Amino acid sequence: MQKMPGSLWILFAMVVVLATATPVRAAVSVIDFEGLADNEVVTEQFAGQNVHFSAPLAGQTTAVQAGLSLNEVEFPPHSGVTVVLSDIGTIEVVFDALQASVAGFFNHASSITLTAFGALDDVVDTETSSGQNDGLGGTPNVFIETSAATGIRRLTIVGPSDAFTLDDLTFSPLPPPPGTVPEPEIELIGFFLFALALRRACCSPATRPQLTA
Repeated sequence: MQKMPGSLWILFAMVVVLATATPVRAAVSVIDFEGLADNEVVTEQFAGQNVHFSAPLAGQTTAVQAGLSLNEVEFPPHSGVTVVLSDIGTIEVVFDALQASVAGFFNHASSITLTAFGALDDVVDTETSSGQNDGLGGTPNVFIETSAATGIRRLTIVGPSDAFTLDDLTFSPLPPPPGTVPEPEIELIGFFLFALALRRACCSPATRPQLTA
């Protein structure tokens, strides 16, 4: 039985690895606001995660802590002790990259609305939580999620001033378009092509040791 050439073994191994590789899933990120000081204005603290906060119309997004400025009976944190709120009832979150979904856990004394905007600043999704959902009525820490197949660049949260809180902001990046080769698989292809080129260079007639009579 004729042996398979080494170069074909390399190509065969590459095909097997790529065929059995687990698809890369977009990682879910959570900002829990822990580590922020009580009454700290939130703006660029999470720029390292490509997330930016603001409260339009000269308002402020502020971190508040249970046992200090936060009334945790009415607005209990979902995790830890720190949440954020807006003094004018509007929080804006801007992402450097498009997100497939953006969500959070909310307490609110009256209805709040989440509006997601796409790459062209067009509205791509809207979600509303009606009535009261806090520690005094309804369901505290209600989970509200926005999503869009085309991606979310910006999210606004509009509700009663100083009467809604956000905790555990959760977001997931938009996955690569269909047919796009994920980075780990690109690295595998590069590795096998390098190995193939190296073997050909080492085993070419010019580099093969010559036997003398």
